Amino acid sequence: MAYNDNLYGRPNNKVGDAAWRVTPTLMVVNDSGINRFTYYALVDSLTYLRYGQDDTVNGRVGLTDRWEIDRDLVFRVFGDLSRQTDLGSVQNYVSGQNYGSDQNYGSGQNFGNAQNNSRPTFLPLHYWQYETGGSLVKSFDRLFIGASSTFTKQLYDNLGATQGPPISESYQNNNQSFVTGRVGYFLGPAIYTFVDTSGNQQTYQDASHYNSKGYRVVGGLGADPLSLFKGEIYAGYQRQYFAEELGGAQGGAAFGGNVSWLPTQYLTVGVNLDQALSTSIASSPITSTTASATKTTAAGLSVDYALSQTWSANGHVNFAKVSYDDSLRFDHDAAAGLTFNWKIKKNLNATLDYQLNRISSNYLNAGYTQNVVSVGLTYLP
Repeated sequence: MAYNDNLYGRPNNKVGDAAWRVTPTLMVVNDSGINRFTYYALVDSLTYLRYGQDDTVNGRVGLTDRWEIDRDLVFRVFGDLSRQTDLGSVQNYVSGQNYGSDQNYGSGQNFGNAQNNSRPTFLPLHYWQYETGGSLVKSFDRLFIGASSTFTKQLYDNLGATQGPPISESYQNNNQSFVTGRVGYFLGPAIYTFVDTSGNQQTYQDASHYNSKGYRVVGGLGADPLSLFKGEIYAGYQRQYFAEELGGAQGGAAFGGNVSWLPTQYLTVGVNLDQALSTSIASSPITSTTASATKTTAAGLSVDYALSQTWSANGHVNFAKVSYDDSLRFDHDAAAGLTFNWKIKKNLNATLDYQLNRISSNYLNAGYTQNVVSVGLTYLP
């Protein structure tokens, strides 16, 4: 059971609702020592007590494989198919603005008094996502090299409405490709240095002027998971090529890291930092689709603590600044959460969770605050 006090991510006239969530999951593992296959499938059902039109049934199926071809040669591959829902679209299409995504923006206009309605007339937006990828890592004593690639495809349904014909969302259909190569060298038993070179490309089915491609080159230091610290820090350069409508080529520093500290077997503290270039797209059934090149700088802190064999807790705080190349707009996003887990029996767990999401922006009506509280049970047969 969960309660969301701002279901549609509105800056005002908030609508809250409680929902029952049921997520049956099946996982099968076949481990032969050299090969480890994992197959999984789940259904995610969300039933609201007041706003039944927003009920959703999503799902996911997929597999992963880790193949140890040799002691110093490891191959990994995965495939994933999911059905997902963007509930933020309900509010996005009410006033021609986007309140559902921290990286999108709208037209900054208010059409009539639709924003003041207690129930939007547009339904949640559904889409399919296909993702596949693989990696290969080869070690030569202290030297190691690796390569990886991923491909993601998203196909959006038409946007339904309680009145009138559905609206095509085909402009959002996109393909994303990433390729990365790595060379590294262990300076000692637990510390290594590395250089990563990566390329990316994003193409849109019915909006080719939103396409982009780019590259990123970084170098840094890493710590092996067997040490007190694990993770990596890096710095370098990135460049993304957008269409002229989105500002053309954009480049700049690439820096960040993801480091965990394990002072005891019961406590893990993690920090992360990253800066990325991307494309932000938003539209309305009333106004034309718009897009912008964006730069996002994000940082986060997480803490996991096992209080005992039956009790554990974890919390996180994340911040991000999103700036838009074609305007003076910028958004500040903040998120925080706290989760308590109680192991009632060997195969029965109880969870109490709280999540806070807050977006502040200098763009009209683009900010909002959202609180979500949930309690649940997990049974493992």
